[in-house]
Amino acid sequence: MITNIRVEKDQTFKVLEGKNMQADVYLPVKEISEAFPALILIHGGAWQAGSKEMYQDWGPFLAENGYATMSIDYRLSSKNNPTWPGVLDDVRDAYEWLVRKANEYNIDADRIGVIGDSCGAQLAFMLALDKPKIKSIVSVYGVYDVAAWWKYTKMTRDDDPVGNLFGKSPTEEPDLYEAASPASQLSKLQSLKDLNCLMIWGEQDTIVPAKQSRDFFTQLTGTGIPVEKLVIPDKGHFWFTIFPGIPGGRLVDKPNTEVSTRVVEYLGRTL
Repeated sequence: MITNIRVEKDQTFKVLEGKNMQADVYLPVKEISEAFPALILIHGGAWQAGSKEMYQDWGPFLAENGYATMSIDYRLSSKNNPTWPGVLDDVRDAYEWLVRKANEYNIDADRIGVIGDSCGAQLAFMLALDKPKIKSIVSVYGVYDVAAWWKYTKMTRDDDPVGNLFGKSPTEEPDLYEAASPASQLSKLQSLKDLNCLMIWGEQDTIVPAKQSRDFFTQLTGTGIPVEKLVIPDKGHFWFTIFPGIPGGRLVDKPNTEVSTRVVEYLGRTL
């Protein structure tokens, strides 16, 4: 465990229409010659809410365990303001900014991984498809089939998070939905020879049904992609990160007390 870390809040990684897109960076401080592996943290919030602050516990914790860590903001969608594919551009730009900072931050640019929860898990896999040097993904109660989640949210929510993201329904733009779904990109994911995955979910999830994770895990396993799972039988959604207005989500809360140990152990083997 590294006790000394450096925190650089509100680092601008791009400027979009006059607005700074920012990240919080957490860096291990240790007198070693070897560069640190790095992690990009992508928050959830149905592509329309949330912020980099949701990883305010995970960032320092991962830095203390030897990972240079970057928790990012990205543009958010709303009704009549679709953000796809721009939101993916933001995530790509964050990755490229981190690579450019490799020497300054003492980062090994060949050892970069991604952690994403909920819609952040979808963005993590889409980023890996575009940046094949990414070595490891930790995805938590993710959206892997966006058309299926569009259908589910039509029955369970008053808003339309997936429709707001794309500006179209899957009936209107089926190819768009397919291209943005990790579950529809298995052959491309299979071509990423260095990629490893840890999937985490709660079996009681009614926000993003656990079936999304179970099905995608089975699909990944069938392709031969190295994938592991950690299933929390008694948990649903909104426990991995700190979500405004919802109790829990800190690393001192269960199940994160156990999950954090597994995440560090997994990253130690794969990144």
